[in-house]
Amino acid sequence: MSGPSSCIRIILGSLYILFFLQGTTAQTALDYYLEAKKLVRSYPDSTLKLIEKANQLLVTNQDSLAVEICITKTDAYRLKGDQYGWRSTLKKCETLNQSLQLKTAQLTITNLKGLLAWKESQLDSAIQYFLSVREQAVNLNDTIGLIKSHNNLGLIFSDIEDYVRSGEEFKQGIYYATLKKDSIGLTYLFNGMNNRYRALEQLDSAIYYIDR
Repeated sequence: MSGPSSCIRIILGSLYILFFLQGTTAQTALDYYLEAKKLVRSYPDSTLKLIEKANQLLVTNQDSLAVEICITKTDAYRLKGDQYGWRSTLKKCETLNQSLQLKTAQLTITNLKGLLAWKESQLDSAIQYFLSVREQAVNLNDTIGLIKSHNNLGLIFSDIEDYVRSGEEFKQGIYYATLKKDSIGLTYLFNGMNNRYRALEQLDSAIYYIDR
């Protein structure tokens, strides 16, 4: 028997399937993203393939997952050494986040802009980006962001042979990394201090940071 009620049931059934499939697709996109994030440092090429699958399954580009997927893609290009992909994808991330204004994502985007400027030898711009990262990290109470900004600033100041400021940045980074019990961050910071003291030909101090 057919009629208005039968048509309504068909329409409702179709809507249910549509919403169910959207929910399943979004979850699958999230799964691909999480797997990509795990692999990005060791396997940037595999990460890019997973990110492509995640992008194909995204229901909308207007949410935080789309921004995080874009950031991970940018990081994969960075780690792969593909500056063109790094730069172009980073611009897309900025555009995606303009309407959402996700503060943690903006901090990461700013950090990636600083790393790109540094890679392209635009050291003054890189310093300004990392100072901005530090300010954003303070406002967000983001200790990891602070550790990264202090480490990057310490490295840049060492590059331009401003060893007083590099020492200050590394020491601040070590302070926050110790509070956070961030062993990876401490490794980077100790290595930075070691290289700084080697450049200053203060080998006893350099050895101290090797042994930490």
